[in-house]
Amino acid sequence: MDHRRLQYFHAVARAGSFSRAAAELRMTQPPLSAAIAQLETDLEARLLVRSSRGVTVTPAGEEVLRYAERLTTQEHELRRRIAAIQSGRLGSLEISCNPILAGTLVPRLIRALTAAEASLDIALHEAYPRVVLEAVQKGEVDVGLVATSASEDLRLLYGDELKVHRLAAQEMIALLPPEYAHLPDPVSLRDIARFEFASPANSMRHGIRFGLLDAFEFAKLPRPRVREVPSMQEAIPLITAGLAAGIMPEAIRGLVHPDRVTMRHIVDGPEPFEISLVFRRDRVHLPAIARFRETAFAEIGDAG
Repeated sequence: MDHRRLQYFHAVARAGSFSRAAAELRMTQPPLSAAIAQLETDLEARLLVRSSRGVTVTPAGEEVLRYAERLTTQEHELRRRIAAIQSGRLGSLEISCNPILAGTLVPRLIRALTAAEASLDIALHEAYPRVVLEAVQKGEVDVGLVATSASEDLRLLYGDELKVHRLAAQEMIALLPPEYAHLPDPVSLRDIARFEFASPANSMRHGIRFGLLDAFEFAKLPRPRVREVPSMQEAIPLITAGLAAGIMPEAIRGLVHPDRVTMRHIVDGPEPFEISLVFRRDRVHLPAIARFRETAFAEIGDAG
């Protein structure tokens, strides 16, 4: 059945007149009448009763009208969904990121992505930076967010396959046991050099431990004692118990109650961590990834 003829029939039935429907459709009346006549021939049923006062829809025509309206509604819905897909508001998106970002910045991004009637099906995976990069590289996830001390290194290591966009910098702050709340803010490395520092193992060439060691060397201080922990979050109980200190990105504030640890800026601390967005070069055209990139820059980007 010709969908165009159904649209014409819908217009005539609603207008109650061939002439009014022709004007609405911006066509002349003869081809419109011919199209309706052909539709009646195809369906082997009379759909309209013509009179000098216009047209009346027959019982068979009422059924065709309901069918035509369902098709029109479905077409509008189809067009709406296609537009949503093309704008990145409909579909699925798999994100992988460092645990510290999953608990702080990423929820903000997800709220922005799912606002304004968006219907993205979002999955979130937490992993160390190297695992995030490998998952993006293999196509296991769509986008990755990583925090490292040198996003330029990511471009050198992965630039052939991955697009790397620096979003923002995160100041490195000191986390001390709660009984050290009397220390000034900011502190210097010399003020906290006596501590053993709980630090996660490096999964990249530039990580927290390297930044810590470089900062102590630059300050001409003895090499600090370092205790390896699986993750930044798992260092918190050691710090709370007074067994260690930590130097971590500013985002950790969103994960730790201020009564549990003392947090201080560091005047001569390590270089800031950089938050970078990564995705495969061959997926740059995908609408959901493009929208994620735009949202990430809008929500957490600084210098771009």
